[in-house]
Amino acid sequence: MKTKLIAIALLLAATSAADAKRMAPRPRPVAKCVKLTAKMQKAKQAADDFTAKAYAAALAKQKLTPTTLAASYREPYGNGKAKLAADQFEGPVMYEGYGGGWEFVADANGDVWAVDRAPSVTASTQYSICGCAPITHGGAAPREVQLVYSLPAGKQFKGHVKVVYEEHSVSYSYPENYNCPQPP
Repeated sequence: MKTKLIAIALLLAATSAADAKRMAPRPRPVAKCVKLTAKMQKAKQAADDFTAKAYAAALAKQKLTPTTLAASYREPYGNGKAKLAADQFEGPVMYEGYGGGWEFVADANGDVWAVDRAPSVTASTQYSICGCAPITHGGAAPREVQLVYSLPAGKQFKGHVKVVYEEHSVSYSYPENYNCPQPP
């Protein structure tokens, strides 16, 4: 009996060691990167311009025009929410200062719709750039807020509308093997 227990213990130890070696994280390969060039920046601008024109054409085809609404913030949760005025409606919960609000269009009657963009990517290029990514935010955690939109007089919010359009994409990524400073 004692021999069987020792054999089982040795088998378990060998299996565990083999599993541990097999499951150990492997070093990630270093991505080959390139220096950002003016040619790459022009290609990105051309792709962005193409996409903007395709989106504008899709809106025109659906007889929709871009519009903006006045927006304000309020606390997103809890029992202390104030009632909305008749010409107001709630938008998304987001982080203050980080964008994320809705995009709006008006139909032929002037009524308002929130856009659900549905791009169809037909050309895509990604460059791995040597260096550090631009720092866009830093510091304290942002406050979570509820967006509240106000409608123009006599207009209604009709809901969401899907807009399908062709997209060309040029994007940049930055390998993680650089000693980059952390956001402040």
